[in-house]
Amino acid sequence: KQWYQRRVAITVGARYSNEGKTTFSIGSDGRLFYVRPYQDQFKLRNVFRCPNDQKKIPYSKVCDLTDDCGDASDEVGCSNNFICNKDSPDFSLDFITVDRVCDGVYDCLDLSDEITCCDRRVIDEKPLAIGAWVIGVTSLMFNIVSIGESGISIRKTEHRQLFMDKVNIILLNFGDWLTGLYLIMIASADAYFGDEYCEAQFTWLYSSYCLALGVVSTSSSFISLISMTMLSISRAVNLSRGIIPSLPLTCKFIAKVGGMVSGVIAVSLSLSVIPLLEALEDNFINALFFPDVNFLKGFIPKPDLTPILTRYFGEITFKTVDLSWGTLRRLIRYMFTDDFDGIHMESLHFYGNDPVCLFKYFVTSNDPQVFYSWFILGFNFLCFAITATSYIAIAVNSSMSSRDLATGGAASAIRKRNTKLQRKITAIILTDFLCWVPFMVVAFLHTLEALEATSYYSFFSILILPINSVINPILYSDVIGAVFKNMWKKLKGSGRRPENVRENPNQNDIELQDRYKRRTADFRGM
Repeated sequence: KQWYQRRVAITVGARYSNEGKTTFSIGSDGRLFYVRPYQDQFKLRNVFRCPNDQKKIPYSKVCDLTDDCGDASDEVGCSNNFICNKDSPDFSLDFITVDRVCDGVYDCLDLSDEITCCDRRVIDEKPLAIGAWVIGVTSLMFNIVSIGESGISIRKTEHRQLFMDKVNIILLNFGDWLTGLYLIMIASADAYFGDEYCEAQFTWLYSSYCLALGVVSTSSSFISLISMTMLSISRAVNLSRGIIPSLPLTCKFIAKVGGMVSGVIAVSLSLSVIPLLEALEDNFINALFFPDVNFLKGFIPKPDLTPILTRYFGEITFKTVDLSWGTLRRLIRYMFTDDFDGIHMESLHFYGNDPVCLFKYFVTSNDPQVFYSWFILGFNFLCFAITATSYIAIAVNSSMSSRDLATGGAASAIRKRNTKLQRKITAIILTDFLCWVPFMVVAFLHTLEALEATSYYSFFSILILPINSVINPILYSDVIGAVFKNMWKKLKGSGRRPENVRENPNQNDIELQDRYKRRTADFRGM
C-alpha cells in the first residue's frame, strides 16, 4: 500500500478490476507497471508474476513489446502497444508501438496495423460508384443502338465517302462501348469487395483481372480517339476539295477500309500492352510484392530493396548501381532456399497503381513511366487539336456558304442545316475540350509537384473522361439524336399555350421537307 501511494502521484493511466484475474496497472515515467492482486490484497513484489505462476520477470520487461511470459500476459492490455496477428492462428502474437499504427508503413506480418484504419474501396466515393453504373449502362445501350443503326445504313451505302464515315462512326462507337464495359466491370469489382477491399488490396492490384481492366480501358480510349480524329480529317478534306461522294464502292476499297480498322485496333492494343512487356519492365514496374515472406510486407520499391540486399551480401554495394528488376529478382531468389518451392514474387504492374486499374497519367518526375505517360498525353492532345481544327474548318466553310446564298426557300433550308451543323461541331469540340484539357492541366501540375492530384484520379477516370462515351452516340447517331431532340422539343413546347401550337397548319409538311433535304445534304457538310 505504501508503495502504491508513493507511485500514484506520477500515474498516467490506471486500470483495476475486483475480479482476481485482472491486473491493476499504473504508469510511471512513460512505462506501465503491473501489480497482480493476490488473496484480495496488493502484495508488494519486486517482480511481475506471470498468470501461469511458472515464471517471474522484472517490471522492466513488462510492456516492452516482447512476450516474456510465453502467453503474452506481460504485454496484453498494455496501452503502449498494438497487437499484431491476433486473428491469425498461423502466427504468434507480435507487438508494435502505438505510434506505428496507421502511419502508412506496414509493420505487422498480417498488415493489420494499416488495414484496421483503412477505409478504402475500389471506388472510394459512393457517388462515383453510382456514376460508374449509370454511365457504364448508358454507354453500353447508346453505343449498341448507334452501332446497329450504322450497320443497317452501311449495307445500303453505295458511295465511298459515306461508307468511310459510317465505318469510322462504328469504330468510335465500339471504343465507347468498351469504355462502358470497363465501367461496369470496375463497378462490379467495387460491389464485390465492398468494405473488405483493404484486406484484398494487394491481391487485387497485381491480379490479372486488374491488368485486363487496364488494357480494356486504355484500348477503348485509343480506339475512340483515333477513329474520331480520322473521321474529322476525312470530312474536312473532302469538304475542302468539294468532293461529292459519287465514287462507287468496290471490294478493293472495302478491303482497304478493313485494313484501316485492323490497324487502328492493332495500334490501340499495342499502346496498351507496351507497359506490360517484360523487356520494358524497368520503365513501368514500381514495386515487388512477396506474399509468402513475413518480413517483406506490402509493395516494396527499389529504394527499399537495396538496403536489404546490401546488408545480406555484405561487401557488395548497390548504391551506385541502378539494378534492373530482373537482377533484383535473381539476387532475392539467391537469398532464399529452393526448398518449399523457393520464394514467390509478384510485380506491381503499370495498371495496378490505383484500385480503378487505369493508365497511370498522374506521375511525378521520379516515376519510371513519366516519359511514356507524357508521350501518351501529348498524343491525346495532338488528336484533340487535329479534331478541333478539322471541325472548325468545316464550320467556317458552312458559315461562308450560308452568307453567299441568295434569299429563298432553298437558301433558308441550307442555312438551317448549316446552323445545325455548327451547333453539332461546337458540341463535339466543347465536350472533348472539357474532358481532356482540364485533365491534362491537372496531370501537368502533378508532374511538377505543384498539385497532389492522386485523390482526383478516380473522379476523372470514372466521371469526366468516360462521359464522352455517352455523348458521342448522341452527336453521331441520327436515331439517338432524334430521340433527344424530340424530348427537348416536348420540354420546350410544354410551356406554350395550345392556340400557338397550330398557328401554321402546314408546319409539319414543311418540317418533313426540310428533314429530307438535310438528310440528302448532310454527307456534304459532315
